[in-house]
Amino acid sequence: HWWMLPLASLIAWYGMLIAMLACWSFQGHPIYWFMDVRQFPVYISDIGATNLKPLFISCAGFQGLAFFLTLCCERYLRAKQKLIPNFNKKEVVSSYLSIFFCAIGELGILFVSIFDTHLFHTVHITMVGIFISFMFFSCFSLIFEYFSLGRNYYRKFNVKKYNYLMLSAITKLIWCIFAMGLAIGFGVCMRKRLRSQSAALEWTLSFWYGVFLMILIFDLYPASTKKHGYEFRDYDEY
Repeated sequence: HWWMLPLASLIAWYGMLIAMLACWSFQGHPIYWFMDVRQFPVYISDIGATNLKPLFISCAGFQGLAFFLTLCCERYLRAKQKLIPNFNKKEVVSSYLSIFFCAIGELGILFVSIFDTHLFHTVHITMVGIFISFMFFSCFSLIFEYFSLGRNYYRKFNVKKYNYLMLSAITKLIWCIFAMGLAIGFGVCMRKRLRSQSAALEWTLSFWYGVFLMILIFDLYPASTKKHGYEFRDYDEY
């Protein structure tokens, strides 16, 4: 059940966000001692710098590892033809690039949780930038791979043009466009010191990040239904 890897990552990520938001709400929406202005809501990092730091570190680290392993499994499953195999070297390179960028990005979010905004503010903000940037690079690499897979699958096997692979690529692209808009808005609001607005965008972007994990669940699901690899003509059933 390969699809359970991104599902585990999703549960850890959403579980962390909901738990942190719930704790802050139950505490009466406090403004923490290390904050110099009032805002609503507070940043995820502000909550993560309190006694919930162990939760932040463990969940961020677990979801990052599960995300990384998801992309590694996708590469393995294509090599073993449990998913549609790659048609050319560009697709293989794109797959490896997505794994490489993901590794750096997920290390970024792990360091975000370790180097909290209260004690290590500069390092913390730098790691946030690394996480967002490299996860976008990983996403773009994956989008290129899936567009190429979908196009070559259509051309070589006379299946419908908007097959499963192409639809997955389009869905990822739409996700990425919305994510970029949220990330840019987050950065602009931070620069203008609009803290409440930037915090709201941070929470929105964080929950939107989980949607990408949902897409990966559907990407890996077909591999769990075929024990001996795929016949090309069968793949478009999904």
